[in-house]
Parts: sequence; structure tokens; C-alpha cells
Amino acid sequence: MSNKVTRVDILTFCKENLVLVHPMKKITDHVYLFNKRGHCPCSTADDNDRMHCPCLLVGKDLAKEGCCKCTFFVTEEYLKINKYDIDAAKERVGITVDGVPTKVQLSWLADIFGITTDRLSHSNQDVFVDHNFRLGYISDMTFYRANATRRTLLRYGIKTMEAEVHDGQEPQYDIIIEFNRDGSVHLLKDNRIAMEADYIKSIN
Repeated sequence: MSNKVTRVDILTFCKENLVLVHPMKKITDHVYLFNKRGHCPCSTADDNDRMHCPCLLVGKDLAKEGCCKCTFFVTEEYLKINKYDIDAAKERVGITVDGVPTKVQLSWLADIFGITTDRLSHSNQDVFVDHNFRLGYISDMTFYRANATRRTLLRYGIKTMEAEVHDGQEPQYDIIIEFNRDGSVHLLKDNRIAMEADYIKSIN
């Protein structure tokens, strides 16, 4: 097992275990010191339990103290007791809780839809433009844009089909964007194109 650590290793551990990094600690500094010394900055070279990061004792340390020995990894409760900004700490390591979008995700959405980031806001999972137009919602690292055409039809009492797109049916959500753990875009699906393709196929 390598005793080298990367920023990706740190972020992956945090997101998989819902652990945070202390707001006063820089991830790049920690990675540099660890790799330079070959062990955790808070220990010595003969401390076999702390030769890797995260170390073998991190779980026990977090459960007992709310932080690891070098106070790099911390729990949400630790930050709460010490009055740190928990939401900022979660966003820093890319943790999205209950589908609430991060600033990174909102920035990508603004770029994709050609609007400025300051026009986007959210209320829990729902994403709004100018605080009143519901653009869609985020669930489990995926954004679903509400189909504006379908909403207009419903407003005039014209019912449309839901579920999967086929035979020219109108999808409830026309654009679906899947995010990576760091908030960047992994995949963009355009159901409008799929609907058009299926409709052309059905009439040929």
C-alpha cells in the first residue's frame, strides 16, 4: 500500500464517509507535507498506525474526539460545537446532502443554460431563475430540467404523457444532467432530441 496521498484521495474519503476537512487547514498543504515526510504530519516515521492518509486510527479518532490527531479530518458535530460554517465545509469537499445543489453545480447549470450564476437560487432540491421560475431540481447528483413546453400545455389544460420518451410523447423533464462528485458535469441527456428521433422513426 502506497504511503503517498493525493487531493483526490482526500476528497474521495470525505465524500464516501461524510467526513469534513477543518476549515483552517489547506488540503494542498496537508498533501504536500504528508508526501514530503512520508507519514501524517502529526506523527513520527516510526508510528506505523499513521503511515497512510487517512490513517488506520482515523475512524477511532473521529468517533472519540470528532477530529483526527492532526485535526485535519473533522466531523460535522465538531464544526458545530466550534461554530464553523458547516455548509461551506461540505461544499469544499463536494458533499451534496439531500440533493441540495452546490455552488459548483449551479455555476455549471448557469453556463449550460446561458445565464449568469447570480440569477440562480435554490430551495432545497429545487433550482430557480430569478427566485420565481422553477428551472428543475437536483436528486442524487442528477439535475432534471422541467419541460417548459409541457408546463405550458398543462397550464392550458392540455394533458401530456409522462414516463419514458417514445412515439412522440412529451417528456416531463427534457434535459437531464449528471454531475461528478466534484460538481462538474459527467453527462448531459437531451430528451427533446430523443423524442424527435422516436417520432420520426414511428412515422417512417
